[in-house]
Amino acid sequence: MTVADLFYDRLGLSQELQLHMWAHFCQRAAVLAGGVADGVAVCTNRTAWSAGTARG
Repeated sequence: MTVADLFYDRLGLSQELQLHMWAHFCQRAAVLAGGVADGVAVCTNRTAWSAGTARG
């Protein structure tokens, strides 16, 4: 287990911070574009992958 696994998956701390950061970003972008920010809907999808399929 990595530190990222601990804070993101096990404790949920990083996941919660990331959620709030993106929600704030989307709301501010809507306001800057002249729209109305009525809230942000969040949908999380998990995908299994192996290190052999990563590019880079």
